[in-house]
Amino acid sequence: MVLKIFKSRRRENFLELNVTPLVDVMFILLIFLVVTAHYSTLNSIKVNLPKAQSAQSGGDSKAVVISLSQQEKVYFSGTPISMDKLKFEMKALAKQKPQPVVIIQADEKSSTGGLVAVMDIVSQAGLSKISIQTEKGATP
Repeated sequence: MVLKIFKSRRRENFLELNVTPLVDVMFILLIFLVVTAHYSTLNSIKVNLPKAQSAQSGGDSKAVVISLSQQEKVYFSGTPISMDKLKFEMKALAKQKPQPVVIIQADEKSSTGGLVAVMDIVSQAGLSKISIQTEKGATP
């Protein structure tokens, strides 16, 4: 009988862990990592830019970047793209108001023909603000 009294008086305390704030914080961290990972891939393509004494900083945040690697591979905003898809993307960009600046990052060892082909696609789409990115330094 004594045991029953103690058992009935004994109150069990349950520890409740609220995980809602933890889920909120983890979701925000996930969004942050996805956004920063996207921007870090934009400049991850290895392109040795040609040197020029008159290089200027291209500080336009709305610029579109097209990269041309040494192996003649074309990248649009950090992702590999074919020349046909590049034509389609440039035509879509030409319809935007105001038209964005197109910055071409061509590797210094890529062929002139590849650079001319990319510039031709951009200009045929109707984009007139084209810039070739270089590094400041002594010309060879």
